[in-house]
Amino acid sequence: PVCTTSVTTASAGTDASQCESVGTYALNGNIPSTGTGAWSILSQPAGASASIANLSLANSGVTGLTVAGDYNFAWTITSSNPACPPSIDYVKVTVNPNPVASISGNTDVCAGLATTLTASGGTSYAWNTTETMAAITTSTDATYTVTVTANGCTDVATTTVTVNPLPTAAITPNSPVVVCEGDDITLTATGGTNYV
Repeated sequence: PVCTTSVTTASAGTDASQCESVGTYALNGNIPSTGTGAWSILSQPAGASASIANLSLANSGVTGLTVAGDYNFAWTITSSNPACPPSIDYVKVTVNPNPVASISGNTDVCAGLATTLTASGGTSYAWNTTETMAAITTSTDATYTVTVTANGCTDVATTTVTVNPLPTAAITPNSPVVVCEGDDITLTATGGTNYV
């Protein structure tokens, strides 16, 4: 047999990247004017279970993109004439891992003192204080939230700083007391929970 009809040139769309938390993707193949199209999964990360909803639909959805790594797909347009070679194009979807945000630092401080809160898990940071460094210093009783970003993906961590009032120390009796040599006197401290 001789190929007497041209097959539509396949276009699988442009490579894309997204976050692990998204989990789905819409393929974007071209609709053939001649021939029929079919999607196939060429490769995916170990442990992944990607699935194409409709193999013959140009803009079919894909589910199961929940493992970070590269997912490679092929869009193949085949002629009804077996003598005509198929046209194939490829697209890669890169799934980036979700960052895990965390905040470390002392969250109980005494009035008049400051604490440093340090965020980790990403490459850029945005605090609800408008600061954009990984570490911030505060002496204010409040809740602090940071949005951590890495590879375009985000996660949020929150912590609360409690500022404790300074204790008022007192000793009773608090006025000069005269005792005889050899006698005992009891001094009682108040205002705190630990005494040295």
